[in-house]
Amino acid sequence: MTYADLEFLGEDTLVKVIPKITIDTTLQLLDQEVGPFMAHDREGVEVPFFVARQMQDLKWVYIQRPEWLNPVQLAAKIAEEREQSARLSELPPKFWELALLYLSEEETGMIQQEKKEIVSLLETLMQLRRDKITSDAKKIDSSFRHIQLTNLSQVEIMELRPQVLGLMNSYSALELHTMEDL
Repeated sequence: MTYADLEFLGEDTLVKVIPKITIDTTLQLLDQEVGPFMAHDREGVEVPFFVARQMQDLKWVYIQRPEWLNPVQLAAKIAEEREQSARLSELPPKFWELALLYLSEEETGMIQQEKKEIVSLLETLMQLRRDKITSDAKKIDSSFRHIQLTNLSQVEIMELRPQVLGLMNSYSALELHTMEDL
C-alpha cells in the first residue's frame, strides 16, 4: 500500500461541512445518502471527504476542520505522547490521512502562520511516535515470539512494514542456522 492508496482511503472518511446554500433533497452516493443541506446550518452535515472537496470547489460548503486539527489539541496530543513513554497514544481514525488531505486544501480558513504551526506540530508528533516505535524495535532480542504494537495508524504500519519484514527474515535465518548447528 502506498501513501496515495492511504490518501484515497482517507477521502472516504466522513467530515463535517457547513452548507453555504440550501439543497432540500438528499444526494445519493453509491453506498449512502447525504443531506439535506441548509444554508449556514452550524450543526453541519457529515459527508465523505471527497464529496466535501467537490462541494467546496463549487462554493456550496465550507469544510469544517476536525476538532483535533488545531494547535491546542495537537500540543496536548504531543504532551500525552511524551507522558506515555511505554505505548503510543490513541489517534482518531485516519488521523494522518485526513490531516494531510485537509492541509492540502486551498480554502481551509486558516491563516498561513496557523497552518505552519499545525504542520510543525504534526511533524513533532510523527517524530515522537517514530522514535517510540524504533526504540521498542531495538529492545527485541532473539527470544521474542510476537510483538504487540497498539494504536498504530495505517501510515505508521506502512512505514514500519519493510523494517518488520526485514527483522522477521533475519530472525528466521538466525533460527534456521541455530537448528542446523544442533
